[in-house]
Amino acid sequence: MRSKPNSLYSGVYSLALIIISSCNVDESYIPSFVQVDSLSIDASSIEGNPIQELSAIQVYQGNQTVGTFTIPCKFPINPVKKDKLSFVGYIKNNGSSQSVIPLRSLSNFDTTINWIEDSTYQIAPIFSYRNNTELLWQDDFESGNSSLIGYRYSPQDSFKVKTVSFDLDGRFKGNTKAFSLNIADSDSIKYLDIGYFEKFNSIPTDREVFFEFDIKTELPVSVALKRYYANGGEEYVPYFSINPTGDKWKRFYSNFIYEIQGQPSGTLYEILFSIDVPAEYSGNREIFIDNIRLTYLK
Repeated sequence: MRSKPNSLYSGVYSLALIIISSCNVDESYIPSFVQVDSLSIDASSIEGNPIQELSAIQVYQGNQTVGTFTIPCKFPINPVKKDKLSFVGYIKNNGSSQSVIPLRSLSNFDTTINWIEDSTYQIAPIFSYRNNTELLWQDDFESGNSSLIGYRYSPQDSFKVKTVSFDLDGRFKGNTKAFSLNIADSDSIKYLDIGYFEKFNSIPTDREVFFEFDIKTELPVSVALKRYYANGGEEYVPYFSINPTGDKWKRFYSNFIYEIQGQPSGTLYEILFSIDVPAEYSGNREIFIDNIRLTYLK
């Protein structure tokens, strides 16, 4: 089970998504409105692709919080103020709409507008990765090679990079090279682990570490960490579970701070995708993974 965050972080991660259903407007002005229908990222600074699943924004006018909104959204702005607007990109942590948190690897998107009262302004924020982003792992498999390997599997199971169609809720549509793993019908073990080909030895224990990826699966999949301690001990930590996505691609984000915070110096980590085939399962055993990123701020 996930450990409870300490008081330093609990205020951040207990943040519930705020949906403004009404607002009190100062009668001294008539508001303007901002409409945001979509978000995007520019990952060129880390030589990555723009695939993302940002689901909400937090908005500031100057130093004042306007609110936190799911996308798409429309919200009022005080046009009397000439302060810039700042947008912060938010994601669903571990795929949960009840845990919406900022993706701190991304810079804020800032803009200044000459407001006209009772007018609506459409804005499409573009977020980029901060200059101090440390990229530990990135793989979109377009080279045809894979940084994923099997750790625990039957010899009948297969692993390869193959070209498949990609569609993330109608966006980024096209063909992609993705990692494919196929659990053979003859596999009597019926479980496997795959993960990065070597242990991570430089993950900081005092800040947020974000893992993101796309997956398509008809089997339940668990994301787990395996910790290797300097004294020779090791620990397997199931982190969160992914329900079958059917024939659809889904993107997931996870903040690993809960399981790395306070760990002893010298601890090594493996990030694992774990699959167990339910008894009597007769469906599709091929799972696809794509567009992996693991980042933190230096």
